[in-house]
Amino acid sequence: MAVGDQNDISNRLSAVIPSSWFKWPNPLYTAFIQGISAVFATNYALIIYAKAQTRMATAIGGFLDLISYDYFGLTLPRKNSESDASFLARIQEQFGVERVTLKGMITALTNLTGKAPTIIEPWNTGTCGALDVGTLALYDQNGAGGAGFIGDTNLPAQVFMIVHRQVQAGVANVAGLDSNVAGLDAGPLEITDQTMINGALTDADIYATINATRPTGVICWVALQ
Repeated sequence: MAVGDQNDISNRLSAVIPSSWFKWPNPLYTAFIQGISAVFATNYALIIYAKAQTRMATAIGGFLDLISYDYFGLTLPRKNSESDASFLARIQEQFGVERVTLKGMITALTNLTGKAPTIIEPWNTGTCGALDVGTLALYDQNGAGGAGFIGDTNLPAQVFMIVHRQVQAGVANVAGLDSNVAGLDAGPLEITDQTMINGALTDADIYATINATRPTGVICWVALQ
């Protein structure tokens, strides 16, 4: 018996009704009390459910989708077959994300893909240099020196990005081609497509993250690898 369930409410009602009013056992009394208790228990469950939806940490189902839409519009939708716990974690993570900075973009894309992107600012001497100066250096005959990027001051407010796609895990319980656990009439072999990969990271997710963290007016040229 739990607080607010049918048995709990039935016991509470019975406790305030004088036992001398009825002859016991009394099936009609029991049916009457249980009927009222069932309605009250349903109402109590709805109240508890509605209360839970007023806080992000306890919201579930479609209310999480509404919370995401209220705060982030269409930029943070639930992924295909994503659980409430996973979706809630992604929503909460977004509130602490640093934005419109180089560090913020790197952090956001690293969290998304699992690998840090390369971001090249052609007008930033911290990213690009000159021969033997800054991040660009010539190799000598002994292999000393380092590789870098050549800058261009004629490309203001533009960056070049190399972002790594997430390694896909495939479709659960389905083997791939050349697998030794599946074949015709043997093992879980079937034709699949991208929509069957639960929680898969898409190129659209990467572009959405870039747009959500880049400074306004900055053009990002993106190469996905």
